[in-house]
Amino acid sequence: MLKRVLLACVLGVLLASCGSDATVELDPTVLPGLNPYTFSWEPTADTEGDSVARDRDYLLNVPDEYLENPDEPWPLVLSLHGAPPPVDLDQLAASGLPQVVQSTPYRFILAAPLATNADITRPEWAWLHSADYLKDFIDHVRSRVNIDPDRIYVTGVSWGATGAWALAAAYPDLPAALVTVAGGWNDKCFGCDWPDDYTDQFPANVCEMKDIPTWVFHGDADENIPWEASQVMVDALEGCGGDVQFTLQEGAGHFASLAWEDPALYEWMLAQGSDGEWPAVAPDWVAQEADCREKTSPYQLAYEIPGPNAIDVTCDLVYKTAPSGTDQTLDVYTPAGTGPGEALPTVIFFHFNGNNEAFWPSEREELIALDLKVDLDTHARVVASLGMVGITFNYSSYPMGGGVGTRSEQNMGFAIQDAADLLAYVTDNASELNVDPARVCVWTSSTGSMVGAYTALAGEPQPVCAVVFTGPLDWSVAGQYNPADLVTAGMPPFFIARASADTATNDAIDRFSSVAREAGADQVTVERVQAVHNFEVSEPDAPATQAAISKALDFVIEHLGVSAQ
Repeated sequence: MLKRVLLACVLGVLLASCGSDATVELDPTVLPGLNPYTFSWEPTADTEGDSVARDRDYLLNVPDEYLENPDEPWPLVLSLHGAPPPVDLDQLAASGLPQVVQSTPYRFILAAPLATNADITRPEWAWLHSADYLKDFIDHVRSRVNIDPDRIYVTGVSWGATGAWALAAAYPDLPAALVTVAGGWNDKCFGCDWPDDYTDQFPANVCEMKDIPTWVFHGDADENIPWEASQVMVDALEGCGGDVQFTLQEGAGHFASLAWEDPALYEWMLAQGSDGEWPAVAPDWVAQEADCREKTSPYQLAYEIPGPNAIDVTCDLVYKTAPSGTDQTLDVYTPAGTGPGEALPTVIFFHFNGNNEAFWPSEREELIALDLKVDLDTHARVVASLGMVGITFNYSSYPMGGGVGTRSEQNMGFAIQDAADLLAYVTDNASELNVDPARVCVWTSSTGSMVGAYTALAGEPQPVCAVVFTGPLDWSVAGQYNPADLVTAGMPPFFIARASADTATNDAIDRFSSVAREAGADQVTVERVQAVHNFEVSEPDAPATQAAISKALDFVIEHLGVSAQ
């Protein structure tokens, strides 16, 4: 969990002023990296007579390099999230630009406010009518860190894009550049018809925004907000002679934009504003980029089970290319000093996937863009330290809850195809990867178990064992891809960690176990753990977690025939 830091903007106390033009004493308590804070806001008037929240939580990412020389003004990027909204700052930190900011080489300070629950339940207010709040928030950030007023960049996704448009319309002299993703001027119109409900969807003073360098992104398969909502804004700005460019992303849905993965976007954005040179990329990034083992994830497991061997890591090998052109990659963890062509038993890890239609949208490539394979790198490091090869990889999303015949089932098919392509790549390149294709086990986590178990039961070559942590193994929403339908007497051995307090997947685990017994499959071991769903992530240091993972490792070692270390 992020440690909470409460710092209010108080006139005449710690800070000279919260205004943008005042001389301020920079806040010495600002911490390096991505940290949570609270801004105490005093609105000039309530919206439509309703009270609005005063204490506003936000994330602030401050690079170490800035703190080494705080007298130098830095660019500020304002990042506005979309809906469904993050429920807290931890979830905000795991999404969008806040998630990638600490691994990017580009040099800027990031501020990401969290819309309150009151805002989200009144979509007519958030973020559309929040320009004054956002302006006050920027002034607050400027009172805490040294920001170049000519390099303030405003970005937003979905509802956040609406907020970005609103801020630029109200204060056209403020942004040095504007970046919007999957959002038009008015996001209230979910499910509206094109063109009747969108033809006037731009601010009356749109021509006052023409001098703001603007880059608009939208997916042509957006099922929430039609891409034409962005096109209307682009057309309006171009009609005024505006400085605007539009990237229409082929096949991308509402939450599948790859904008933040595009180096050209950062380089373009950071080139706007002040005439003085600003080196967009950290000078030592080449060395950092080479060491891809330093990747981190908010969900990354933190347990440590010592192994006798050091490890080597090869990151981001491309095993296929997604329809959008995005590379789908794997990371390979091997015991240090493994000789060329040496064939070792191998464990392939399947990260968690979506859990329901409301939380994870149904775009095929969302999780590919998030690169969640790093979430299980602790597992992979441990198996490598024990003399095996550990492989993590990214694959398509398949949100649960849609039912048979819906995009949930279709996207699960995409994910299963990704897993089949991964197996084919590993087999074809076994010598280079030090993999023994005849000794492969899959290890799955939470809803990633749907694809992982299917692969264990129907993969080519078929894995020899499977480990499942709190995974739904018999869900009708999987349709033709339901793992329980593939159970036979000769199926590979399964080790299933079932959490006692898991109300999400226990019934599915029990049904799978029952089907296995009826089929005569006697190699299904269910380890009952006093814990909650996905406990290996939520409770990594708990003794029950340590014990369950140790038993799972023993299971893998036994069935892969790993030599004693």
